[in-house]
This record gives sequence, structure tokens and C-alpha cells, in this order.
Amino acid sequence: MKASHLRFDYEILRLGRLLTDQQLWCLGCDVRARRCDLKRLGWDYHPRPDKTKGCGRLIGTLPLGGQLSMWGFGFMATDTVHGTLWLDRKGFRPRLNPAADPRLPIFGMNDLPLFRTPETADQSHALLFLLAQLAERMEQHEQDILSTLGVEYRQRCLSKWQCKRTALEPEEVPKNWQKMARSLRKRGLHTEGGLHTQVA
Repeated sequence: MKASHLRFDYEILRLGRLLTDQQLWCLGCDVRARRCDLKRLGWDYHPRPDKTKGCGRLIGTLPLGGQLSMWGFGFMATDTVHGTLWLDRKGFRPRLNPAADPRLPIFGMNDLPLFRTPETADQSHALLFLLAQLAERMEQHEQDILSTLGVEYRQRCLSKWQCKRTALEPEEVPKNWQKMARSLRKRGLHTEGGLHTQVA
């Protein structure tokens, strides 16, 4: 499969760009104001070693196993079967590295290993699987936030965001992450070979 074969339709691109940017803004608010709540919700925060540069790292698990890491500049999802997915905060350009080590001390963009657009069917399947897992985990996180801290908390987070005019309402975020996950799973199942489903 050529790299150009893995393209997303306009609605997923539009939704992906909005969700990733808004989600990372909100996670930054959670880290600054609700770090103890994040711990209770299954996240571990690793502060940047140099306070003058870089970004702290938030680490949790994916729904079917594996690890999800997040910084202010993007997401990294990995498991032992599918490799590692990188998703930038801007542009919705998911990429893959089959052998990236998630234990690397990453606190800035320059610390990231090289990620590439999928070039084979197996790589495309792996990317779609990990991206769907990421979406499902973010759906769960936002549901947890609304349940434990309330919609007013998320509204306060968004009131400070420079892109607040285009922001999704807090109650709409989980269902839109779910919509993205369903679309990605459907895309994978209709791609030759289907998605890998076993996670070691």
C-alpha cells in the first residue's frame, strides 16, 4: 500500500484537528489545576527535567493495553503488537514507528524518534488501530472529567483558550471522540486484512 492510500475524509480531518488541539489545551489545564484528580483517573505526570524548556509528560494506558503519552505538542500511543503512533497537536497527520521505544525520555519535539506515514497495509492497519484506541481513551477521560469535576470546570478551561470561539461544548467532546473511534474502526475493517485486535 502506498502512503497516499491512507487518507482521511474531510469530516474526520476537520474533527481530528479540532479535537486534538482542544483536548491538549484541556489536559494542560488538568495538569496545572487538577494533578491529584489526574492521578485518581489513572494518569501519571512526569515533569520536565529542565524548567526552562520542554514540556511535562502525562502517561496512562490504552483501553486494550499499551501506553498513551501526552505532551502539550502531541500524543504518542504504543503497544507491543502495533508499534508506536505519533499524532501532532496541529494538522491531524498521524504517523507510525514500528520500533520506537516509549520509555525514551521525551520532553520536547527534538526528543522524538522518527515517525513516518504508513507505507504498507500492515502499517496502515496498525496506525488505524492505535488511533482508534487513542480516541477511545480520550472519550473515557472526558467522561471521567465531566462525572467527577462537572461541566462547569471544563467550561472554565475553555474560557481561557484563544480558540474558544470554535471549541466544542464539553458535553460534545466524548461523543465526538467516540464518533472518530467508530469511523477509524470501520475504516480498518474495510481495509484489506482488517485491523489487528490482539495486544500483547
